[in-house]
Amino acid sequence: GDANLGRLGKRAPSWAVAFVKANADKLRAKTGMQTDAKPYGCGDFGCVFPTNDPRWVVKITRDPTEGPMVQRIIALRKQGAYGMDGIVEYKSIFRGKDVEWRGKLQPVYVIVREAITPVKWGYSGGESPIKNTPRYVVDRSLAALGKAKDAANEYHTLKTQHRKEAAKQQYIAAITNVGDAFPYIGECMFALMDHDIILRDVHINNIGKLAQPREDGTEGIFVIFDLGHTPTELKDEEKSAQLLGLRGASAEDSSAIAKRIFDS
Repeated sequence: GDANLGRLGKRAPSWAVAFVKANADKLRAKTGMQTDAKPYGCGDFGCVFPTNDPRWVVKITRDPTEGPMVQRIIALRKQGAYGMDGIVEYKSIFRGKDVEWRGKLQPVYVIVREAITPVKWGYSGGESPIKNTPRYVVDRSLAALGKAKDAANEYHTLKTQHRKEAAKQQYIAAITNVGDAFPYIGECMFALMDHDIILRDVHINNIGKLAQPREDGTEGIFVIFDLGHTPTELKDEEKSAQLLGLRGASAEDSSAIAKRIFDS
């Protein structure tokens, strides 16, 4: 969860913190909120920062796949797509100036999303971390997430169609048990397959509990809060750009997908 990301032992990337500090006024103007430059925690690609609104956090990431995928989810929600409740809601997404990382320029995305409450998963066979859900059910669903992640990774790396199809079937078999403890997540992972999306990086550290109720009253559900490492098809990025009113963006250029340019 957001306030618990620090347990991963990641030091805050200096570029991410510097970005927030240098762009404090622009962040306030773009998001309508004050962003704290001290992150909740960080991963390999960026950090999550608190805001003065407890429902929302700001994520700064250099993951080139996350920006397009977030836009894809926003677009599906605009279409009224079924089963999207199992992913955090996104308030907005912007592009920042590219950052140089190990000699290469990478896109920077500013993602405003729902805040997540950390979950202490404990150990297999111990006390259940989910009220009214037996521990063995939680363990089974967490194991299923691990199997789904492995199958998704194979699907996205294999080249031949018959081997990709076999990996896809393994993914389907795995996510069948995800919904036992996490019904919204399981439903969402199945629903996304109708849009040719097989999530590649859903695991125990990328799911959490909503920190605040949604506008429709939904509260306390478990959701996916990190969509990184999953590629989007070119045609889907183009559709996403059009649905978001980002006309003029080149779908072939990842740095032009989000044309609400943050550094304008």
